[in-house]
Amino acid sequence: MADKYKKPPKADEFFEEWCKKRGYSSIDQANDIEVCLAEFARLHVEAALEAASEKALVYFEKRTRTYCAVNKRFVVNGGDVYTVDKISILKSYPVEDIKSC
Repeated sequence: MADKYKKPPKADEFFEEWCKKRGYSSIDQANDIEVCLAEFARLHVEAALEAASEKALVYFEKRTRTYCAVNKRFVVNGGDVYTVDKISILKSYPVEDIKSC
């Protein structure tokens, strides 16, 4: 399955573009590096959430009487159980997508 979410730029590409937009010749001149890091993190969080929304798996069990206390099952419609697979969410955004260069 191909990834549909837009992958954020690598750190070096992002920092270079960010510096150019603000008139810095290099990241060393930036006195607001925290803003840069926050923007870079925000891009990756948004991509991770988008990937999770596309790749999370939900299982349906008709009128089961078994309830799980692992915070991954919840009951709707008079006993029908929908299970959200936690592992599918955690694996939806590969950490390899966060690259420095």
